[in-house]
Amino acid sequence: MRLTYDGVDKELGNVDAEVAKRLQVPVAIGEIVDKEDLVGLDEVRLEMIERCTKKAKDWAVERASFTAGGKVVLEGTSEVETIIGRIQYESYKVIDILGKVRYSYKKYHSGLIKTSAFLYNLCSVATNASFRDTAYIMNIYRSESDKLPVSTAHSAVNDIGDSAEEAKFRLARQILKSYAIPASNIGSDKPEVIESEGVELEPLVDEAIEKSLLAEPSNNIDEMPKPQWMNDVQAEVEEAISHVSVAPTVDKKASLFIYIDEVLIDGQADTRSEETEKSRRKYSAETVIHITKDDWTYVVCGKNFDRAMDMLVAFVWSNGLNIPVSQGVEIYAEDPAQLKSFATHSFDSQATLLVDWAQMKNKVNEFLSSGLKRCKPRKDLLIRLMPLIWHGQTEDACKLLARIPDKFIKNVDHIVGLINYLSKQSPYIPDYSVRKANGEGYPLSTDDGEKDAPISKRKKGGMSWSKTGSASLAAVSALLINQELEGYLVNGKVTLDMPGKKV
Repeated sequence: MRLTYDGVDKELGNVDAEVAKRLQVPVAIGEIVDKEDLVGLDEVRLEMIERCTKKAKDWAVERASFTAGGKVVLEGTSEVETIIGRIQYESYKVIDILGKVRYSYKKYHSGLIKTSAFLYNLCSVATNASFRDTAYIMNIYRSESDKLPVSTAHSAVNDIGDSAEEAKFRLARQILKSYAIPASNIGSDKPEVIESEGVELEPLVDEAIEKSLLAEPSNNIDEMPKPQWMNDVQAEVEEAISHVSVAPTVDKKASLFIYIDEVLIDGQADTRSEETEKSRRKYSAETVIHITKDDWTYVVCGKNFDRAMDMLVAFVWSNGLNIPVSQGVEIYAEDPAQLKSFATHSFDSQATLLVDWAQMKNKVNEFLSSGLKRCKPRKDLLIRLMPLIWHGQTEDACKLLARIPDKFIKNVDHIVGLINYLSKQSPYIPDYSVRKANGEGYPLSTDDGEKDAPISKRKKGGMSWSKTGSASLAAVSALLINQELEGYLVNGKVTLDMPGKKV
C-alpha cells in the first residue's frame, strides 16, 4: 500500500518475509523486500524533515500575517513519530512588535506527534501479533538508538481503541436522540458471569462430541433414576422443565443477520487480589456485534452490552435497516430472551430470535466445567447432551441434566443454572440439524468455531487482559474490519454508516 503521512507519500518495503510468515501478519507497510535492500531510506527521512519543517514554517507565516508587527522566528526543534523512527525538524514561533511570543508551533503541537501512517501500521500489526512482536516488527526500520518500546505500542493502541469506542458511543446516542429512541438499559438485569474456582474452561471441541451430533439422540432418559441431590431443588428443576417450549420453524431465509457475542476472556485485576481470592478466576467481557447483509459485514464493538446495543440500534435506524425486508431478519445471541423489545421495536414482526450454536456450546461448557468434578464424566455427559440440544430437544436435555449422579456433582447451583438457562432459551433453540440441511442461517460460528476470529484470535493463548485493554483492542480490530481506521486517524471522525452508503 502507499503511505501518506503528514504530506509524505513514499513506497516503503515491509517486514522481511520470514517474520511476516512466522507471525502470519498482513502486509501493513508495503511490498515484502529484504531489509538489506532498503535503498532510499535516507532520502525519505530527509524529505520528511523538509516537509515537516515547511509545514511548521507555513503555520507560523500564516499567523504572523494577522499579528501586529508579526515576525517568524526559529524556536528550536520538534519531533514526530513515523514508521522509520522519530524525525526532528525545525520549529517556529511568532513574536509581535513588542517581542512577545504570540504563537508557538512547539507549544501548539505539545507532546510527541505520531503520524497517521505510523499508527495505522501499528494497529494493523497489533491485532495479529503480541505487543512484543509488534514492537519488533515496527523496529525493523528504526535505528538502535530509536527503538519503539513495547509499552509505547501498547498504550498507543489502547488510546486509539478507547477514544474510537467512546466517539462511536456518543454518535450512537445522538442518533438515538434524533429518532426519539431511549438509551438502552437492556442488560441491566443480566445475570453475572459465572466465576469458576480454580477450574480451567477446557475447549468443548472434541471429536467424539462432534460425531455424536450426527446420531439420533437417546430417548430413555425418563428411565434413569433421580439422584439424591435433586431432593432439595426438585421443585425448582421441575418448574423450569415445565416451561420448556419448542422454537418455531422459520418459513423463509433471512437477508439480514445480526450476531451478538460477548467475548469472554481472562480478566486482569488492577491490583493483586488477596490470598483467599487467588484461586477464583476473573473474567472480562466486551460485546461484539456483526451485522451482515448481502455482500457486506459491519462490526460494532462496545465496552459492555448496553453500549454495544446502543450502537447497534443507531446503526440499524440510521441506515434504514429497520424498514421491513422481504426475507426477514435473524438475530443470534447467547441470550435472545433479553432482545425481544429490540427486535419488536426495530423490526416489528420480521425478526427471528435464535440462540447462536457456538455460544450455546460455550455456555454449556462453562456451566459443566464448574458444576462437575472431573473431565471424563463431563465429556461422557456431553456426548449424550449435545445431540439433544442440536436437535432442539431442550426438555429432554434438561431431564438428562437432572439425572446426573451425585458422585459427579461439584456445584449443584451451576447444574440448576444450566437447566434454567436451557428452559428460558428453549423458544429460541431451533433444530440446528434441519437448519443446516436447509442451508438456513446457522451462522459463521457453526462452521468456523469463532465468528469473531479477527478479534478473538489475538486474545487466546492463556494471556489475561484488563477491561480497558481488551475492549480497546477489540475496537481497533472492528475499525480495521470496517475499513474505518485510516479515516479515523486522519480526521478523528467516526461513522455508523453501512458499507457502500452514499454520504
